[in-house]
Amino acid sequence: MKTIKKAEILINKEKDKLIAKAKNKGINENFGEKEIAKIDKALGYPNFYNSAERELANLVMNFSNWCMNFNN
Repeated sequence: MKTIKKAEILINKEKDKLIAKAKNKGINENFGEKEIAKIDKALGYPNFYNSAERELANLVMNFSNWCMNFNN
C-alpha cells in the first residue's frame, strides 16, 4: 500500500497531464477514466479496514470526481 503523500503526488501528476491534454485536445465523455484505473492499480484496491486505506480511497474518489467535473 502506498503512503498518502505518494498517492497525492501520483494524483497531482495525472491531473497535470489531464489539464495539458484538455487544453490541447479538449475533453470527452471518458475523460480521465484511464488515469483513474492507473491510479487504482498503482495504489491497490483499499479494503477500508484502516483510516489510511479509507483516506487513499477518498483521494482516488475525489480524483474521479475532479475528472468528471473538469471544465477547462
